[in-house]
Amino acid sequence: MRVVKVPFRTLSDVLEEYLPSNQEIDFLSVDCEGFDLSVLRSNDWSRFKPNIVIVEILSNVYGELDFSALQDNEIAQFLAQQGYVIVAKAHNSVIFQRKEYLKSKEQIIRELRESNERD
Repeated sequence: MRVVKVPFRTLSDVLEEYLPSNQEIDFLSVDCEGFDLSVLRSNDWSRFKPNIVIVEILSNVYGELDFSALQDNEIAQFLAQQGYVIVAKAHNSVIFQRKEYLKSKEQIIRELRESNERD
């Protein structure tokens, strides 16, 4: 067996190199076969804050709609510290959204009413 050393780059390094300046990130998908948390921790969250982050979280413990159990997951806790909340789960993928982009029920109802009044 031969060992091959592969260079490691942080998520921040990759974004710094390839993301145009002042470009927002709408969607980030992380699936690194068990290294997802390491990749997420390698980001500079003060500079690079995607609106939506989807991460693979493997476990038989979490039911399809059991968001409360997911809150104890290390990745979910880390992203919560960065200002994200769980908004959906699809099989092994958990979708997080930045809190400041979430709309309240009242805000959604108000926007629908305003839209209906214009029509």
